[in-house]
Parts: sequence; structure tokens; C-alpha cells
Amino acid sequence: MSLVSYLKALCSRFYSKNESELVGHQAMPGDSTIEYFKGDCDAEWADVYSFVAPTDGYVSCNATSTSKDSAVTIIGNQLSDNITFPWANSKIGTQVPIKKGTQVSVYASRVKGVVVGFVKTGGGHI
Repeated sequence: MSLVSYLKALCSRFYSKNESELVGHQAMPGDSTIEYFKGDCDAEWADVYSFVAPTDGYVSCNATSTSKDSAVTIIGNQLSDNITFPWANSKIGTQVPIKKGTQVSVYASRVKGVVVGFVKTGGGHI
């Protein structure tokens, strides 16, 4: 018996075909979005918004640069992302997967139209 066949047989003991599809979609973004912050950040670097993740999900930040030195950073417990803008008035966004209970901070430098949001995963519950 090949390894793939063995794993399929093992998994079939724990999940039906319908449950397998559900399990496969649990880490995908769900339909529920929470908007935490909308505004501008003219400062060199500022903590735009901090919160504790209510469920497993994705933190997102979208913004428009006001200079070529603009940037956005999302910091979670073990994952983070830093995005810099190539020129003034460019739009950019980033998302970071976050687990429930993680302290999240979003920092920004010289951006406008900042939107910080949270999308729970399909398997998460608010």
C-alpha cells in the first residue's frame, strides 16, 4: 500500500467526504469582516491600531501612500509583514494570518485612507 493510499484510508476513518470538505475550508477567510480603524497617519511611525484577535483569522491593512517613504507593518505574535510603497499616491494592502488571542499591532508611516480590518476564518467563531 502506498503512503498516499494509507493516509487516505486513515483519514476516511475520522472524516466523511462532507466533513473533509469542511475541514479543508476551515483555514480559508470567512464571510465576516470587522473594521477596526479608518483614518490617516501623517506621523513618521505610529501605532495605528492594536487589538487582541477574537478568533483565528486574517488581519488586513490597506492604505495610500503620501510619500515615497510610506510604509505599513502588521505585527502578530509569530508572524509579521512590512510593506513599503514605491511612490506617493500608490495603494497597497497586506494580510497576516493570526490565531485567536494573539496581540496584534498595526503601525504606519505617512499614509492616508488607512483601513485596518479582521476577517475570521471559515472555522473560527465570534
